[in-house]
Amino acid sequence: MLVTGDVNTLLQFLPTALMRAFNTHPRVFGPGVPIASFLLRYVAIQEAAVEAVMKGVISLLGKTIYRSEMKKFQPVLPARADQHDFVVPPVSNPTSASFAEGDPRSMTTALMKCKEENVTFGGAVVCATLLAFYHAAKGLPDFDPTQPFKLVTDLDYNMRRRVPHPVEEDPVGAYVAFADLGTLASEGVNLKTKFWDLARRVKSEIDSKVRQTMLLAAVPIILDQRINAKIQPSFAKALNIRNSQTSDANLSNVGRYPFAKEHWLSPNDGKENLLKVKTLHVYNNIPHLGPSAVLWVSSVDSFCYSMGHKCEDDSAKALFAAFVAVCENIGNVAAEDTMADVLEQLNL
Repeated sequence: MLVTGDVNTLLQFLPTALMRAFNTHPRVFGPGVPIASFLLRYVAIQEAAVEAVMKGVISLLGKTIYRSEMKKFQPVLPARADQHDFVVPPVSNPTSASFAEGDPRSMTTALMKCKEENVTFGGAVVCATLLAFYHAAKGLPDFDPTQPFKLVTDLDYNMRRRVPHPVEEDPVGAYVAFADLGTLASEGVNLKTKFWDLARRVKSEIDSKVRQTMLLAAVPIILDQRINAKIQPSFAKALNIRNSQTSDANLSNVGRYPFAKEHWLSPNDGKENLLKVKTLHVYNNIPHLGPSAVLWVSSVDSFCYSMGHKCEDDSAKALFAAFVAVCENIGNVAAEDTMADVLEQLNL
């Protein structure tokens, strides 16, 4: 396949066009539809060809595309002075951690409200993340409240059950793929938007990413083929990733603890022999390339919140306090409440 044209135009539109070509390909057919075997083989061959082309594009142009994105990125919350630019060999950047445990009643009401509004909890958590960053940034000198608030956000996708042959048991570990929530970064959000309208819109975007298989694969391919043990110093210099930060936020809704919560340490029935799991906090320090803040929500009997951050201490405290407060209040957000209403009600 030969593609010609202006370099900037190609870099802007070619990856998206190829992703759409791959992801809209009719590779899944409903049961009972009579399709000749030769047509199925033809589709499989075409799919393999498009996938190979897409992988080639990512491999060849990945550095240029990645560099273009990093050049445009300006974090909402400035990095701390101890965060170094990305170089080779990599320098480990420190990460600070915050943890909090919610109220069991808040978890119950939040999940019920999400069901009532026909949205997943993950969609509501994205809204909470955006409001938390807005709250933390509103006191900064260059903050403009009259403009839509933009946030470069990456989302983790649990891939344990999204592989061709999932294992019977849930293994412990990180089995994730990544995708960005593009509309939050490109269009931004007006705080007059209704909270639940945004949550539903985000849910739709989250669901659509799952079907964009090559988009989910893009980051692992670039990391595997370009950012690895063989990386050259010139490559890192060309990327020019300031403070080693690649986005504002990475968000992972880990979900409910899936294993047994009670374990007997001995055959005796005494309470002192019973081990109970009451909380689950997830944390990853991400020392090299990563976002300004990584936010996790897990749950056992209540929501458990974790954050790893690389921004100034005052901003981080405001960010985490707002994130926890909004998440704990999700069950009380009325159908007509705007994003601004939610922040105002909390009196942060």
